This record gives sequence, C-alpha cells and structure tokens, in this order.
Amino acid sequence: MQNLDNPVFQLNKHIRFIEKWFALHRINLPVAGLLVFTANSCVFRAKPAGALSCKTYQMNEYLHRILRDSP
Repeated sequence: MQNLDNPVFQLNKHIRFIEKWFALHRINLPVAGLLVFTANSCVFRAKPAGALSCKTYQMNEYLHRILRDSP
C-alpha cells in the first residue's frame, strides 16, 4: 500500500493533465476532481482542505451532483 503525503497535490496534478489534454484535443468540458477513499477501515481525522473528498459509498451522490451542475 502506498501512503500519499498529500492526495490533494496528486488530484490537482491529474486535473491539470486532463485540462491540457482536453485543450490539445479542442474538447471544451469543465474538469472537477474528487478524492475517493476506498478502504472500508478509512477514518477521517480531518478531510483534506482544497478538494472534495468522500468514501466509496458517498461517491454516487457526488457524481450525480456533478452531472446535474454540468449538463
């Protein structure tokens, strides 16, 4: 198991990559990120600041919200 020092940094790196790839291919779509913690034993001491985050069972609600807000 890999321990990430700051998952928000990794998320922002992925968002920048996707935004550049979209621009290169002339795709005009908004890009949003969500940190999803998959371990059942995961306990939030504090949610990371600067990004939406959830556990796996909460992900569907976030995806529905993104789809609703970005038709």
